Amino acid sequence: MRRRGGRLRNTGLDYNTLIGGMAATFPTKASLASTLGITEGNISYFNINGSDVQAKINVTYNLPEAPFKGSTALTKFEDLEGKLLSTASSIFQACSNLRRFISTADFIMGAYTFRQCTSVHVELVNITVLNNLEFYNAGLSYLDIRKVTDLGGDSLDNNMFEIITGNPTIYVNSVLATSNNGGMEGDLVDAQNRGATIIFV
Repeated sequence: MRRRGGRLRNTGLDYNTLIGGMAATFPTKASLASTLGITEGNISYFNINGSDVQAKINVTYNLPEAPFKGSTALTKFEDLEGKLLSTASSIFQACSNLRRFISTADFIMGAYTFRQCTSVHVELVNITVLNNLEFYNAGLSYLDIRKVTDLGGDSLDNNMFEIITGNPTIYVNSVLATSNNGGMEGDLVDAQNRGATIIFV
């Protein structure tokens, strides 16, 4: 039985995936399934709420570049049950209105994911590996990558945060406080020099 507000009485949200601003791109379950490379049967709930798409996706999937790259319609992407396997390189490049990206998955993130974005709140609380310049030239307001213990393959500056803007607060694993011969990991030093606040957890 449903409550008002789109919630189930016992299980919380009807959906586990929220794609903000993309209702015109994904007007049907079939259009979303086609983009994700899954079948309609793998989506047990689909709803358009204003300009947002809400879906319950029951299998893992890879997120392709099209139709996201360069989209000015996209405002958020939330993977609330960790179904995401990977994202294409530059997937959100120049998505100037993207404000929120959340995934609870430990997934493979492509290079230059948020390049030329303006101000994105990013929560990746279970991701463990980052080594592809994922935040290069990104406008970030908040970043949580607390399970990552190795940025860029070593403890030096690998340009992970090159040209970042937005003075973000970045939550990282405490291991990185001393991983560079007793000093802070090189990429985090670079981020701090570019205005980021580093918090070890």
